Amino acid sequence: MTSVDYSKMDLFGVTVLYLVIVTSLCCCQCKIMRCQLKINLNSCK
Repeated sequence: MTSVDYSKMDLFGVTVLYLVIVTSLCCCQCKIMRCQLKINLNSCK
């Protein structure tokens, strides 16, 4: 393998890792928002 192939694989790995982190962060945000919405709805009753 040439160094170019290695850098391509490296870039691909970093991109995948970044996407996974962003996706998990978005999921966490959605869950937190849902929880807050439920709490707000309950307190409204």
